[in-house]
Amino acid sequence: MKQTYEYRNSTFSLDLVPSDGVFRASIGDKTVLVKLIRAEGERFDLLIDGRPTSAYISCAGAKRWVTVNGQTLAMTLSGKARMTGGTASRPTGELAAQMPGLVRAVMISEGDPVKKGQTLAVIEAMKMESAI
Repeated sequence: MKQTYEYRNSTFSLDLVPSDGVFRASIGDKTVLVKLIRAEGERFDLLIDGRPTSAYISCAGAKRWVTVNGQTLAMTLSGKARMTGGTASRPTGELAAQMPGLVRAVMISEGDPVKKGQTLAVIEAMKMESAI
């Protein structure tokens, strides 16, 4: 998933690529491995290149506030992503929730036949479970 942000009159792209339970996060020529340990509300406990880190992320429209190690960055989704709620660069075939959450259960396997109305997965966001 690639998104473009504006920060202090500069534009940068953040590219998150899932791989074996972790995400490869790239900004410019810097790449780190990020593993989500726990997400609770706006707090995210992460391992970034193996180092434990807590981050707080809040959103309002196209605005994003990210606080790590006591430093808060205020960013804005840029261009097309802003107009489409951040989904402009989503690859075909990828499904994304409207807010951060956890996949609690997957009821099917790859190749299984699917019927209309069948529950495929259960996700949890903001202490609410949703059947998909």
